[in-house]
Amino acid sequence: MKVGVIGGGIGGLYVTLKIIKYSDVELFEEHNVVGYPKHCTGLISEKVLNLIGNGIRDYVLNRFNMYTLIHDLRPNKHLELKFSSYVYLIDRPKVEERLSDEVQDRGGVIHLGMKVTSVDPSEALIIVNDSLRRNYDIVVNAEGAKAHISRTYNLCSEVNYLLGLQAVIKCRNELDHPYVIFGSDVSREFFSWLVPIDDDHVIAGLADSSRDLYPKLMYVVRKYLIRRYWSGPTSFKEFFGGLIPMSTPCRQVVERLVGVGDAVSMTKPLSGGGIYAIAHQARMLEESFRGTSTIDEIIRRYERRVLKLITNLKLQHILRKLLTMKFNSMSDFVGYVIDSGVNSITLADYDTYVVDVSRINDIFKLIKMLLLSII
Repeated sequence: MKVGVIGGGIGGLYVTLKIIKYSDVELFEEHNVVGYPKHCTGLISEKVLNLIGNGIRDYVLNRFNMYTLIHDLRPNKHLELKFSSYVYLIDRPKVEERLSDEVQDRGGVIHLGMKVTSVDPSEALIIVNDSLRRNYDIVVNAEGAKAHISRTYNLCSEVNYLLGLQAVIKCRNELDHPYVIFGSDVSREFFSWLVPIDDDHVIAGLADSSRDLYPKLMYVVRKYLIRRYWSGPTSFKEFFGGLIPMSTPCRQVVERLVGVGDAVSMTKPLSGGGIYAIAHQARMLEESFRGTSTIDEIIRRYERRVLKLITNLKLQHILRKLLTMKFNSMSDFVGYVIDSGVNSITLADYDTYVVDVSRINDIFKLIKMLLLSII
């Protein structure tokens, strides 16, 4: 079995690593390094950390058991979002470098500086740099959020995006967990965040549909990082960012072309996180290859397996849509929860947002608040 993989980000690398024992794999990355450009904060659940493998624990930068949610118009109130297990901040570029090394150590071939410009899904044919032709049994598209191949070859008909901008800031950090900030001056469509890396560095980020992100990010840094949590000197070490797909999941398979991750809009709509889906899709592809002998059987097994994940993400989209319809925006919803007197919610599952049923008082308060909002 021969497989061609498009994209050298975490999606393409991790899929390659999972299926390499069952097939000969070639990966094509258009840039001269894997994982470029950097765009992800790198927050993952303990379940995802364990799924990807203990090796990436070497690249854990920090871990947290809660977030604090703030509304820009309610500076003296907040909502604590607690977790039943830790959430981890990973050094994603280092993780991608490790995955790249593992792929090559196991016999996988990575072609850097080679862009896949077109695909024939029926023949599993890819054309690289508009000239080089390669035939495979299956092609995996992990090109990322730009989704050029996905949109051209009918995996995705249309994808809606938010723009994300982040900065690594050097300062004496006084935050011991992430802060998530809502409000129209911050973001009309999403939110901003402050994530502590270590005692001396913080990630400040923001996502919105507006292209005017830099002034908003500076507003957040000045108001919340500098004035509220630290008044000493700060310096910006790097800026990074990119597209965040916000559409419902696309088609996962067209003939012998299989989509993975951001390339087929498999992101969590409430947080924009994409590593969760990538980890599960890679595992499902591995299971589909295991013990099978035909291309059609692999694809059918994968389509069956990925349905549950798609359903979960679609339910999150429905929840986001309902809350937006009722409260006008997620920002207004968070403000309503803060005003209602619910000051703490515990999640049993960080990835699916299942509330911890053992925290019965929190649940009663949340249900009462939602019922009053409907009435």
